[in-house]
Amino acid sequence: MHRETLSVLPASLEESTSLYPLPESELRRIDLRKWILNYVPKGGVGAEVGAFRGHFSELLLQWLEPRKTWFIDTWTQGGEFYGSDKEALLTSNGALPTALARQEAQWRTERFANVERRYIEGRFPECAPKIDDRLDWLYLDLDLDLDADAILEALQAAEELMTPKGILFGNGWWPNTTTSRNALFQGVTQFTRKTKYEIVAAGPYGQWAVRHRGAWKKDAKAT
Repeated sequence: MHRETLSVLPASLEESTSLYPLPESELRRIDLRKWILNYVPKGGVGAEVGAFRGHFSELLLQWLEPRKTWFIDTWTQGGEFYGSDKEALLTSNGALPTALARQEAQWRTERFANVERRYIEGRFPECAPKIDDRLDWLYLDLDLDLDADAILEALQAAEELMTPKGILFGNGWWPNTTTSRNALFQGVTQFTRKTKYEIVAAGPYGQWAVRHRGAWKKDAKAT
């Protein structure tokens, strides 16, 4: 579908996904990322930075059963369409309207009626002050074009939102120094050197998780 032919956004999730489908390979990758959720406590209050179309948001709600979740993305702040801001396969070669991506995220998360939901349209960490809860978990799916310093800044802002036993986790872990996608790995490792957080798990399908090492030791003593 060409951009100029779109006059009205699709009226349902089914219609939207038919017009702007994600490739099966991407849907499989989203599902394969869920192993990291085994390291995250259930219940409580959480947040997802980079909700996009809500595919991983569904898994967060299904697996973690939170009582409240914040969903954060820039959505329409980047313009009417994604263009080159997202990988072409994720946005039907740039034709996906940003407003529709936000609507899809809401459609997918509203299926979980027992969860209190909040949506923030903005860039993290600039929008972090809008989150007025202490978080038990925070999933970060940050832009791939960020450098290590920007990722470190985002992690430090996230730390301010966390409960003492909160889990910070996310997407984009590529340790290979020969790839341009190495910035997240650098940012997380710098963060663990500068703070009392340590890596709990990292690896398959780019997933990682860190937690305050003091909470980790308390849990170990209790078992």
